[in-house]
Amino acid sequence: MISNSNIKFLENFNLSLKKFYPNGKISFYNLNEKIKKEEIKAYGKTINRINFGLIDEINNVIKEISRICSAPLISVKYLDEIVKIESATNINEESIKETINDSSLWKIRNQKPEPEKSHNNLIEENYATYENCFIKLLIDKIEGILRYYEGSIFSKIKTIGSYFNSLELGFSKFSVFNNYSIKDLTKKAILDKGNSKYFEYYKKTLQILNKIKIFKSSLLYKECSRVKDIDPNIHLTNILSKNYSYNYCFKFYINKILRNYEKTTEINYYNYALIRLLISLFDNGFSFKEPNSVLTLYSDNDNILRFDNIKLIKNGVNLTIRSLNELDIEFETNLDFSYYSFIKNKNLKNKRANKLHLIFRPSLSNIFDYEELNNLNTYYILFNTDGLFNKNIVLVNDKKDLDITLNNFVNTLAFMIEGSNEIYSKKCPICGSDLINEVDGDYTCENCDSNYSLLKNKRKEFVYIKRFNR
Repeated sequence: MISNSNIKFLENFNLSLKKFYPNGKISFYNLNEKIKKEEIKAYGKTINRINFGLIDEINNVIKEISRICSAPLISVKYLDEIVKIESATNINEESIKETINDSSLWKIRNQKPEPEKSHNNLIEENYATYENCFIKLLIDKIEGILRYYEGSIFSKIKTIGSYFNSLELGFSKFSVFNNYSIKDLTKKAILDKGNSKYFEYYKKTLQILNKIKIFKSSLLYKECSRVKDIDPNIHLTNILSKNYSYNYCFKFYINKILRNYEKTTEINYYNYALIRLLISLFDNGFSFKEPNSVLTLYSDNDNILRFDNIKLIKNGVNLTIRSLNELDIEFETNLDFSYYSFIKNKNLKNKRANKLHLIFRPSLSNIFDYEELNNLNTYYILFNTDGLFNKNIVLVNDKKDLDITLNNFVNTLAFMIEGSNEIYSKKCPICGSDLINEVDGDYTCENCDSNYSLLKNKRKEFVYIKRFNR
């Protein structure tokens, strides 16, 4: 989830781009200079406050969702089918009358008429109506928000480490205990006593998440999960307008959730994060493969920054950046053959290459399927983590002290170090496991999911880490 202050920051950044580059063409070199001089502000002082009021509102809407899941409004179809008499399972007075009056269903046996087939009346119940699919969508969105608050609130609960702003609490010469009297410390309110607002709302968040777990086992949720997700821009129907519980949920969604999924915010963040990523690449040693190249970003009426394929190089590492679609890009790295003078062998081309898929979103709340996080070569460029922690996530936001996460990602795009090919064909260089699989020159560790290849020239042997452990 992204806050109003975050949305405003991204909006102002994009307005600055329009102000300085009204024709939609942006010289990256010129833009970088303006950001360094703070003519365009790439950093801010936004504070992510915990919205306790929103948790209370969610708690109220959860009551209405509970009522809906217990007795959902469904569509019903009455079907009449003709089946063999021994297979008829839903015979009632009406079906008997229909069978009696339908001569085609009767046969003469032993000079007596006998029904060979019968009318069978069925009732088909459909839970996956538009309105119920909306409720399923709402459940998923609320869960995403609460996962964010679960992590955020939990981090606010006091610990000894947070009191000292340090985890060095041992007995070494660097211990923070050197500057304090232990006797005095035991009298201070260092730990949470269970009566703080953070703990109160942490418990409330967990209680709501438990209810959501129950909702997800309901017939409504299961049946709606079988059909394609509906567009998040929900249109008002008679049921959403006139039924109290459905209408309550609809108003909450429109007023409290939908604003976080506006396309404008996603575009604003993509533009901001793309520029920050490009700056990090050049700041960390990448340069144009062709010395006289220039980088121009441009946008059309949709305000999305676009670029032609960008080709960079750093210490024999070729990097090609491609735009995949509106808000996704691809990084393809390739170790230069002549630079490293690799010895030719089977699958050398595959060993030298790696591809990464980068998805830009303001937060994980803007991603419908959290299972996507398990795509091993996919990385999420996010403004915040929604309380989820995953090694596929790269934070890019207005906090300057968090630049380290972006810089670390850039500096490990081609992580190659000396190492015995013989040893690490049997032992994972990351976790040490011997559960190693090799396919076309790529090694994957079953224990930690790391991925690497083994290369060598006449003087050295190398381990090329393509993906670190999860």
